[in-house]
Formats: sequence, C-alpha cells, structure tokens
Amino acid sequence: MLEAGIPLPVIKNFLGHSSIEVTMIYATVSDDLKNKYLKENSLARLLPGNDENKAIKTTYSGLDFLNKI
Repeated sequence: MLEAGIPLPVIKNFLGHSSIEVTMIYATVSDDLKNKYLKENSLARLLPGNDENKAIKTTYSGLDFLNKI
C-alpha cells in the first residue's frame, strides 16, 4: 500500500493499528522505490555506489573557531 502512494496515516487507519509506530514496523519501502524517489528529488548523489558520496562533507560554520585552537 505504501509503495502505491497511500499515505502512512491512511494505512494505519485502514489496518486498525493503535498508533503510527505500529504501522511503521510493517511498512517497508523497496530499494527500487527509494532509488526512484532519490532520483526524482535530485538526491541521486546519496545512492550507494555513487562516487559523489565521497565528496559530500558536512560543514557547520558555527564551529570554525575550533580550527583556531
């Protein structure tokens, strides 16, 4: 159902689960759907095996002062 595009809260109600957390236990997304979503949202660089993964760096300018210590 999730892969068909049905929102998780709708699936929760349909299945009669008491909470969204219970539904999330059973909700899985295939690698194909994950990769499709990443490509459609310009996040293909996050796909496994992509050489750009090595170039991704997280920076936080608020900690630049540490480089001066």
